[in-house]
Amino acid sequence: MGKKRMKMWFVVGVLATMMLVCGATRVQAQVFGDKPEVIYFTEKDMPDMRQFLPAPPDTFGIQWTHDIMRYYWGKDQRVKNPERAKMAQRDAKFTLDWIMKEFSVPFGLQVTSEETPEIFRLLRDATFTARFICADVKHFYARKRPFVRFQEPTLTPEDEEFMSNGTSYSYPSSHALKGWCIALLLSEINPERADTLFARAYMYGDSRIIVGAHWQSDVDAGRLAAAVAYGKMHTHPLFMKQLEKAKKEFCRLTGKTMPSVQKGVIEKYYTKEEMPNLIKCLPAPPDTLNEHFTYDLMRYFWGKDQRVNNPERAKMARRDGIWNPIDTLFSSFNEALGMTISKENTPAIWKLLTRSLVTTDQMRVAPKAFYHRTRPYVRFHEHILTYDKEEDEVELGKEGSYPSGHTSRGWATALLLSEVCPENANQILKRGWDYGESRVIVGAHWQTDVDASRMGASIGYGALQASPTFREDMKAARQEYLRKKNRK
Repeated sequence: MGKKRMKMWFVVGVLATMMLVCGATRVQAQVFGDKPEVIYFTEKDMPDMRQFLPAPPDTFGIQWTHDIMRYYWGKDQRVKNPERAKMAQRDAKFTLDWIMKEFSVPFGLQVTSEETPEIFRLLRDATFTARFICADVKHFYARKRPFVRFQEPTLTPEDEEFMSNGTSYSYPSSHALKGWCIALLLSEINPERADTLFARAYMYGDSRIIVGAHWQSDVDAGRLAAAVAYGKMHTHPLFMKQLEKAKKEFCRLTGKTMPSVQKGVIEKYYTKEEMPNLIKCLPAPPDTLNEHFTYDLMRYFWGKDQRVNNPERAKMARRDGIWNPIDTLFSSFNEALGMTISKENTPAIWKLLTRSLVTTDQMRVAPKAFYHRTRPYVRFHEHILTYDKEEDEVELGKEGSYPSGHTSRGWATALLLSEVCPENANQILKRGWDYGESRVIVGAHWQTDVDASRMGASIGYGALQASPTFREDMKAARQEYLRKKNRK
């Protein structure tokens, strides 16, 4: 009798295991959408979002209030903007074939597994891999989705059971991650269409708020994670090989020519006209009558509180406010990188960073002049933490607030150094994140300036990847880092 029971429990155990495996496979298929041929990195190989991004907001505080206000913005869009609501419903579909129906138009070429097999293969394997950066994070935080918390319907009732059954969580948004990753990949293949690709990807992420499936902070984190995963994949030789095949296929189908390495000493990788236009890629800064501006106000007073009650953080913010010389920025990453960055000690890394930032700095000029947003300390007739002389404050106040040039430099530097030194990515990205937050603490920028600048930096980083000259400089910087590391 005992042996029969043992056999029975063994059979039950096997069946249960099979059900779990099948269930996991079903969930994975629903989450990822497409089965890859190659996985470039797994969860344990990816940077850990918990180390460099803040946790999702709980049910108290500034970020949570912003999430609530944006949730009701999404509900309003469903009722008052039926065309946008229809787009959000379409954007909820997760298979690559379906997504490319939306992205092929801004890309300028129809992408399918039959007509563009190399591009399709790159997108499929890369977006599947990119999703691993948030797989553990989703289960770690196990954040409830907004429609579950409020017990309200979404625009995609067919997905509600899966999204609420305890296997799929809200933070970060996999849709936002996938959409932003696709835009980064396609803009590297066809840089001329970067503006339309990122504008579409931004709307793709916002669709998750309109549907009711995600909070704003989920979407923001998904976009940032996409850029980090995208940079990580550039360190894998198989990814680079497939990317090269995709670029050649695009050139063959469109009649364009592959770019070549630029010889000689060239200050920038691209001119201002050749870089993406952030006015077209990102939304306008908020005015004084919407939920984003309320969020900006609350975060401004958070920054003031940090100056008084967190003196060490205030000192860091003050140091981070130094614009020139640019080496001051680089030196703030020394500890995270594990070596001193300078023209003498690490000439290849210094060259890569300098040329990259000189190139991406150009992107902030147009939106600053176009929007000419008033800085927070100017609006409130207060002083900032950065300058001792009032005339310096006055001079800074003449320049528009949106986007933040400091934040763009800091996050771009973090993305670049994470590719140079992927093993220290968590520390490097955390330093880059804090560098942007410093702009709110000193009172020089609104939070939405900082948020937009991180997105702008990831767009600029993607544009750099399309330059063969940049790739040569990145290779040299990586080799220099490894040589110096091995000497220690």
